Amino acid sequence: MTRLFLVRHGETEWNQNGRFHGHSDIALSDKGREQAELLRDRLASQKLAAIYSSDLMRAYETAVILAAPHGLSVEARRELREVSFGEIEGLTFKQVQERYAEVQRAWFRSTEAAPPGGESLIDLSRRVWPFLKELKVGPEDKVLIVAHRVVLSTIISFYLETKLEHWGRMRMDNGSLSILDRFGERSILTVLNDTNHLGGPL
Repeated sequence: MTRLFLVRHGETEWNQNGRFHGHSDIALSDKGREQAELLRDRLASQKLAAIYSSDLMRAYETAVILAAPHGLSVEARRELREVSFGEIEGLTFKQVQERYAEVQRAWFRSTEAAPPGGESLIDLSRRVWPFLKELKVGPEDKVLIVAHRVVLSTIISFYLETKLEHWGRMRMDNGSLSILDRFGERSILTVLNDTNHLGGPL
């Protein structure tokens, strides 16, 4: 069995303020670093074969904290960047609803819709899925991937062969852990959005 640990980066100030990140390179907040440290302690006993991360600061910094007990370097990959939200990056959810209501509705309904200057879900899958196809993992390997909510949902969609547009039905909080187990060509989502290490609800 190959096990993928899927981690959403720790919290940022933009997360606290409800702002769209996308490709904007925002650092972790103090709380985000604390979340990463708590998850680091939880995963310290796992024997990881490799650690991959988005190259954006919030994900990479989370990955470096998680890597500390394992003596592994983090491989930063541009393919794992969050979906680009174009012109709406930096805006709050309320501002987007006020200024780009039609765009927001279209993006949630269609895999081909994109914010002005941004990416669609299809665009995102075209860079994330090739990375997954090329990922070299052994039959007993445990691999850690640190990325972003929409990217992680796209990864799960790839392995479970579900519709991309269902990404919004999967909750993934900052600092959360999800686990995907692969038995040959068959994949099982074993854990989704586990935040027990953060004192989250059962």
